[in-house]
Amino acid sequence: MDLLFKFFVTIFFAVATMFYAGSAYSADTENNIKMGMVDMTTITRSSLLAKDIARKIDGKRRKFMKEIKAV
Repeated sequence: MDLLFKFFVTIFFAVATMFYAGSAYSADTENNIKMGMVDMTTITRSSLLAKDIARKIDGKRRKFMKEIKAV
């Protein structure tokens, strides 16, 4: 009896799954996916923080070059 019950329950779920018509499988709705790419190198180079760091490095480089020329 237990085996027969499991068999019928399995058949029921198999049939119910096959005849399920969900809206996710509908071809009537068209979903447009928009994708884009972001160039992180360009964004990083043009950011204010990157410009500030480059300015500080340039200042230290110039100071170091003046020290070398003075010696």
